Amino acid sequence: MQTVTPSDQSEQTPAPRVSRRTVIALAAVAATVVVLAVAVVALRAARADVLPNVVLAGTHVGGMERAQLEQAVERLRDDRSGDMLTAELDDRARSATAAPIGYDVDVDAPVERVWRRGRQLNPITAMVDHARATFDEIAVEPVTIIDEAKLDRWVTTTTAALEQPATEGSASFDGIDVVRSDPQRGRRPSMPTLRSGTVAALDEQGPATVAFETEDVEPATTTTDVDELVRLARRVVSAPVELTRGDETLRIEPETLAELFE
Repeated sequence: MQTVTPSDQSEQTPAPRVSRRTVIALAAVAATVVVLAVAVVALRAARADVLPNVVLAGTHVGGMERAQLEQAVERLRDDRSGDMLTAELDDRARSATAAPIGYDVDVDAPVERVWRRGRQLNPITAMVDHARATFDEIAVEPVTIIDEAKLDRWVTTTTAALEQPATEGSASFDGIDVVRSDPQRGRRPSMPTLRSGTVAALDEQGPATVAFETEDVEPATTTTDVDELVRLARRVVSAPVELTRGDETLRIEPETLAELFE
């Protein structure tokens, strides 16, 4: 009897087949990307101006040619540099325009920011800008420069100008009555908050008031010092003073003594 042994069969998994529908869908996506890229290139070539509805710091620059855009940024720089800032504390105030405080606007950077809208290398991003500019505004912020040395100088001099000095304690006379004046704290701007408030005010468009916190200015004298002054003053006018030289005596009344100490 003959025995037949079956040969081993391969267990390889057959490769998945890509359907015709999938191939067509992928080809359509690729074609769409190519069309978008070509459309963006065509739009870039056709436009020699800024996209419509582009707004730079509140100024409409849409439709401007590059030279006009540069002039608009220069005007913005002049306007913002001339904005007046004011810091106030009680009855004292100090004002200055933005330029001496250290504020400036970079001209080149905002021009590039505006000009590249709709001209990006990414065709999808560029197409989004073109579509958005058709229906809505595109806001672009200016690029500002702060001279730290000038800003620090403004903070230091303004703090000194606005400081309300402390009132020192004292004792005086009203006739022979002793009048007590206790020390009082003064106050001045807190320099860190004055600095941050100035930077925030510089970012605003037009005249602005600088917001800041204050700190106490402590007097050199204390109520204990005034207690001692009052005690000594009362002792001075407590009785007449007599000065004797030989047979002569000079009598000084308390009222006269009080006048001598005024």
